[in-house]
Amino acid sequence: MGDVTQRRDNGTKRRSRVTVWQRPMLMWALLLIPALVIALRHTPASAAGDFLVRYVSLAHIPKRLHTHVEGVLLVPLSAVVVSFFRLTLGLRVLGLFRPILLALAFRITGMPLGLAFLTFMLASLALVRPMLMGSHYFARMSVMLCLVASALLAPLLLPSWGLSDLLDKVAYFPVIALSLTCESFAHVHSKYGLSAAVGRTVTTTVAATVLLGLTHIHGFRPALLAYPELLIAQIGTILFIDRYLDLRLFDRRWKLSAHAPKWRVPVEDTLEGRRAL
Repeated sequence: MGDVTQRRDNGTKRRSRVTVWQRPMLMWALLLIPALVIALRHTPASAAGDFLVRYVSLAHIPKRLHTHVEGVLLVPLSAVVVSFFRLTLGLRVLGLFRPILLALAFRITGMPLGLAFLTFMLASLALVRPMLMGSHYFARMSVMLCLVASALLAPLLLPSWGLSDLLDKVAYFPVIALSLTCESFAHVHSKYGLSAAVGRTVTTTVAATVLLGLTHIHGFRPALLAYPELLIAQIGTILFIDRYLDLRLFDRRWKLSAHAPKWRVPVEDTLEGRRAL
């Protein structure tokens, strides 16, 4: 652990503890070690490389597990994308896990249908919410979750008219993803207003779209399976973003704040202020 000096409002100095996660050496190690492991994998006639390819890889798991494992591997990747959106771009989202949940949902339903259904549900909740204003928070949210479940099943009760496959995809929209997104939307709507809720939903959807787009890059998902050490590199990438790319380019409130770090100012000098935002 290390300490850095910070000045109190009354002019006195205090020591702020810097954790091991905030040390540059660990960050660079998390970035460089996976790169060395990947290089070792491709070293010709290397016993260590052969061992890594044979035993330290998820590419050899049964095919039936690929979809599940790829979903798990998308979670840390989503954390990198959301960290970039929040810290570098300064765009607020509905939560850390909502983009990954929406990305997984869009993989099932398809982007156009999933986005249309999500928009319909959020618009419906925005209309229903004023009718529940006198109720307790848990009662309001419980009613909204019941409406979510009803909306997922309603298409199955309608005549297919040749659209049975399309209606089935709506029913397969993950209920947890939809419920948590609607809950976050309602919470932000209640606390900050409709415009803030809509804005954060848009940025959350964009982050989910970026994540979904990454998975459609040729060879991207097989690479995640073949190189599990990339999980370590993703941790280092998040720490790198936190330390050097905390710019919040589109966050006017952050730019006007006295806590915003300036160039050539050590990040440790602003740790306490950044935690408050």
